Amino acid sequence: PEQLALLQADIEADYVPADFFAGDAAYTGIGVRFRGGSTRANMKKSWKLNFKKSAPFEGQDKLNLKSMSTDHSLATECLAAAQLAALPVLHSACSFAHLDLNGEYLGVFARLE
Repeated sequence: PEQLALLQADIEADYVPADFFAGDAAYTGIGVRFRGGSTRANMKKSWKLNFKKSAPFEGQDKLNLKSMSTDHSLATECLAAAQLAALPVLHSACSFAHLDLNGEYLGVFARLE
């Protein structure tokens, strides 16, 4: 809660330490911060998580959780990624994630890799 208060007091703050849980797996001492530029001021924040290289999450040391706060369908990001996947171009993988923060459900996010 103290680290969250630091982020909320300064939405431009750099990474603060946190613990991340996914299913039965625990990742302690990762770095988290709000993601984005002007969207950091939105009510529903996007998040950037930085895992230890020695303990990546599903093979990734970084995870972006986009709030999709301006996309009421919550589908545009992943639909675009799926269309790009069919083309011979670099693209992000996209899936959906449910996020709880200190026991409070924050909603559905686009999980970008």
